[in-house]
Amino acid sequence: MQQKLEQFKRSKSLKIFDGMPARWPKMKEPGKINVKKILKDLAGEDNIYAIENGVVGFVSGGELFVAPKSSELLAALEDANFEKRSFHIPFANRDLPQGKALKKWERLVREAYAAEAALEATLSPQIVVATA
Repeated sequence: MQQKLEQFKRSKSLKIFDGMPARWPKMKEPGKINVKKILKDLAGEDNIYAIENGVVGFVSGGELFVAPKSSELLAALEDANFEKRSFHIPFANRDLPQGKALKKWERLVREAYAAEAALEATLSPQIVVATA
């Protein structure tokens, strides 16, 4: 089950690094994410996650990752025995990464949305009309 989580860390999430450029809606100039402060506020907790506004933040191996919320990610976190907590999640409040990270974030959001829509379609009851 840990393999699924490793897949998310590798290709289905953004690893947030200290000083990562980000743009907030009301700021004219990009700012930088203070990952050290986020992790310090968590007092060394690991294997935890939080959800805010359709974005999941998770801490694994002392590193912070963010990804669009999806059933697949939540299942992977649960299977890996992550505990739900409350903490600041970058990109959950209309702030956006900059540069190459922005392109990856947009791709991740599109892919997660498409996967959830496909899952919803398979779970929706099918109505069959019998004809005489």
